[in-house]
Amino acid sequence: MPAGAPLGNQNAKKGKRFQKAIERVLARKYGDVDAGYEALAEKYLELAEAKDQPILKDFVDRSDGKPVQALEHSGPDGEAIETKNSLSVTFVTPENAGG
Repeated sequence: MPAGAPLGNQNAKKGKRFQKAIERVLARKYGDVDAGYEALAEKYLELAEAKDQPILKDFVDRSDGKPVQALEHSGPDGEAIETKNSLSVTFVTPENAGG
């Protein structure tokens, strides 16, 4: 079975719609998309350099990647999770088949 979103999932399409809308606005406001992205990047870095905390955090997350979420797997009171492994085998012979 191939990995990825289920058939009919429209999430990627919606994301592209928003990206295209942003690019249309950038083109209209700055003359072309690349100039618009350049202007936004400058503003973004100005805010990060001014230590605007939400922008600074966003900048670090986009530059280095978000930190991996720590997951703790433990039993009650932080103890190790108890595991039990057992195997039960029943042999059927003509004598005990009960047929």
